[in-house]
Amino acid sequence: MSRRRDAVFTVVVAIPLALAVVVRGTPIRPESVLYGALGTIVLELVLLSNRERVQTAWRRPSVQLSVVVGGALLVMVGVALVDPQILVVVLSGLVTYLCLLAAVSIRDYRRES
Repeated sequence: MSRRRDAVFTVVVAIPLALAVVVRGTPIRPESVLYGALGTIVLELVLLSNRERVQTAWRRPSVQLSVVVGGALLVMVGVALVDPQILVVVLSGLVTYLCLLAAVSIRDYRRES
């Protein structure tokens, strides 16, 4: 899997979500950030337990497109319909995912050096 591509897809969903949080004036509560971060870590651990199957599915362009478009649509619907703190939870999860990608990339870079 391409970490760079995954990071770009994540940012494509995170930017409008961050804008929605700012425009709505949503307060950033520590517990919302914690829920988002922990949710991402748990999800990544679950996905790692079935790594081959996840990688096989993610290599398909239709899956990648569906995830990005679905994420963007969920952001739009979420802005209109859900408690603003849910937006903070999701945004925190996306930022945590970007941090995980960065950490793994740095680790691999150091191993190669």
